Amino acid sequence: MNSASVNQSTTGSGAGIAEPDMPMPGGDAQKRLIEACNSNASLYELYLQLPKLADDLESDATLKRNGFSVIETVKALRKGNSWAMCELLHSIPSDVAKSIVRGTVAYDIEHGQFSCYETPVRNSVFKDQIPGVYVVSISRFRTTPQGRDNFGGRFLNGKEMKMVIADINKYIDGYNCHVQFQKDLHDGKVTSIQDLSALDAQVVDHLKTVDGYAHVGGQWSSPVYIKKQSHIQKHEALVKTLTTMCNSDPTGTVRMKQGPLYVGCSKDLGKRTQVYNQDNIKDINKPLGLFLSILRKLDLDVKVNVRVVLRTWKRDQLAIAEQLVTTLAGSLVFQYGFNATESGGTGSHTVKSAESLRINTECIMSHKQYMRDNLKGTLFELEQREAFLQILDQTKSDARQLADALKRCADRLMALPKNIKWTEKLDELRKVHSRLRDDLRKKEENLKLLDLLLDIQKMVFEETGKPIIRLK
Repeated sequence: MNSASVNQSTTGSGAGIAEPDMPMPGGDAQKRLIEACNSNASLYELYLQLPKLADDLESDATLKRNGFSVIETVKALRKGNSWAMCELLHSIPSDVAKSIVRGTVAYDIEHGQFSCYETPVRNSVFKDQIPGVYVVSISRFRTTPQGRDNFGGRFLNGKEMKMVIADINKYIDGYNCHVQFQKDLHDGKVTSIQDLSALDAQVVDHLKTVDGYAHVGGQWSSPVYIKKQSHIQKHEALVKTLTTMCNSDPTGTVRMKQGPLYVGCSKDLGKRTQVYNQDNIKDINKPLGLFLSILRKLDLDVKVNVRVVLRTWKRDQLAIAEQLVTTLAGSLVFQYGFNATESGGTGSHTVKSAESLRINTECIMSHKQYMRDNLKGTLFELEQREAFLQILDQTKSDARQLADALKRCADRLMALPKNIKWTEKLDELRKVHSRLRDDLRKKEENLKLLDLLLDIQKMVFEETGKPIIRLK
């Protein structure tokens, strides 16, 4: 884990307080993505990172240790799918893609800096299912006599997260006690819930209380958010992320811009995106559902932001589109998000409606400017890189020519008789020689600078395995 830096900000509610950046639980991979976003106006640098991200996922020790498969995601990010990923990435609004990478989605939504696709609504006029990818983010709010305070779109503070962490751990203890009780009941070691110890009874009661906030309805029969032992490690991974965030602020009072994300996809965005703000949340992602139920129990009001960030316009895009956004967000629960299973599980041919794809094609290629603007930005950057290489080649050529000219001048001077009397023409030759030497020195200085810049460009190639210029 890396320690977080603390920046001073006067943006939004709570102006003037320190806002720590989220520690980078993703390590170097997340840092690289953030740097790619910060240093480039276009999405080209972000695109170059995708094959490297595939390598990082494939070798991730935490994922391997927990038996979490990312095989399909790695395949999708590999070079064979580079164009498919390229066009999908460029269809995401630039500020949205960068917000996802930074983990500041809720904060940016609150400040009007998250220009995403509208969430489709099905009605008597628009009856078609619209496929695409959405992102779920969370921010705190409270109701005061003066009105609602959204805390500038920020996440929980350290004190609140510690309360959530304690309740998640207690929920896990409650599940383990429940499982053991059922086993003992089956074996005849106990006959009723009254046979539990006071501590065990307390954690089982906590388990049932939290489940009650899922608003499933009916009589409680089994845990809502843990169905088997393997689910526990995913809730523990969420605890680890929250703990890391807590460690960035020793006071426990600072609200963070960053927060964990959940990424989902659906062939019917209008229907699926509604489930996250309903009373009954049993059918949503388990770590996210447990997190929200505990917040309800603790009476910590939160705003659940669900935003469509990508619409698909080809039949085989939905799965890899979800894999792309999940990778950018680092939203796997063993990274720093809520996703408990590998993305892309919908398969490559989930979307069957030609009309749905036509509507999305029209939206992306005509109504919205996102893809057009992003491609323009990338092409401009490629042109700048090509111009840089042309200048570098020309400078090297000029330096070679100047060196050759100097050598010829020196050879001719050495060939002159030793007793020759210098004439005005020879004085001119010396001036030419001096000027050429000065020009060469300047060219060599320029070449050093260009070589330095070229080294930076080469770093991209070494890290990603991609050529710097790819115009065709």
